[in-house]
Amino acid sequence: MLAESLPPTRTLRLLWWPVVAAVLLLIHAVLSVTVRQSRALTAYTLMTHFLVLVLAAGIANRNAVQSTEAIRLFWSFLAMSFGAWSLSTCAWIYYVSVLGRDHPVYLGPAIALSLHIVFMIAAVASRPHLKFSPHRGYRTTLNF
Repeated sequence: MLAESLPPTRTLRLLWWPVVAAVLLLIHAVLSVTVRQSRALTAYTLMTHFLVLVLAAGIANRNAVQSTEAIRLFWSFLAMSFGAWSLSTCAWIYYVSVLGRDHPVYLGPAIALSLHIVFMIAAVASRPHLKFSPHRGYRTTLNF
């Protein structure tokens, strides 16, 4: 319904990312069923996860640049969240693909993974869906 009301160039912009996500998911599903557990399958899974997170961070960054007011803060926190999450995935790729280990031996990726949750909570706490009045509120009117 939304795609019918938009010009053709805008429709293509809306449809490219679900197609990429569906293709990656389909490839991952086929490989999971046909290929037995190996380091190559684990590396592919981590790289796909990393690619999806980087794409999500890029889309959130673009939305942050194009937006105004509270919604900009929301998209900025969401972009930081996806970026921290992708750093954790990048560390896992390094340990599995380069070093050949099962998991990292230090807490660096865990810190980035925990930090992405903090950024997501901050994105929700920015309350982009609320319209603020132009009048200044009193300190007693703050209500979470």
